Amino acid sequence: MRLQILDIAFKHFTIHGYQRTTIAGIAGELGKQKSAIYYYFNNKEHIFASIVMVEADNFLSELAKCLTGNTDEIARINKYIYTRVMAMYQVAARYKLLKDELFVLLPEIEKARAPFHQKEIILLSKVLRQGINKGLIKEMNEELAAKMIVNTLKGLEIPMFIHDEFNVDATEIENLSNILLNGITINNN
Repeated sequence: MRLQILDIAFKHFTIHGYQRTTIAGIAGELGKQKSAIYYYFNNKEHIFASIVMVEADNFLSELAKCLTGNTDEIARINKYIYTRVMAMYQVAARYKLLKDELFVLLPEIEKARAPFHQKEIILLSKVLRQGINKGLIKEMNEELAAKMIVNTLKGLEIPMFIHDEFNVDATEIENLSNILLNGITINNN
């Protein structure tokens, strides 16, 4: 029942927006009373946070797949960057109707996503450390580097959600990946 509620609520949020979605509307579509919803969730905010957590868990699972495997660490990081940008674009497209409410919802979204954000940094840190150990990546504080990469990519989310400004063309993502991994300076060594 909990998953059914989340599925219906997701549909309502994407069709009606956050403010116009009601517990009564969700319950009505399920053919239940509001009390059935309150058995599983405290309020609309709790439902929304649960949806965000499910999305974040799925998102993290996709990223974890990119960061594991038999390819070298550079290839895995490139795949991670591509997958992350594309996944965020898809999330932005699904929540297009919520873009006017994003800044109101952002604290709730960030609170729900915080544990997943930390796990993403840890996953990327491990891959960076493996690359450092193999001599593919220069010696650095891999946790700090992972945090900077994740936060840089996360910084693209607002333009994607609010302004549809970021081009998700494969070439553009490759250019972004090159900048993140190689910088913008010419190597004179």
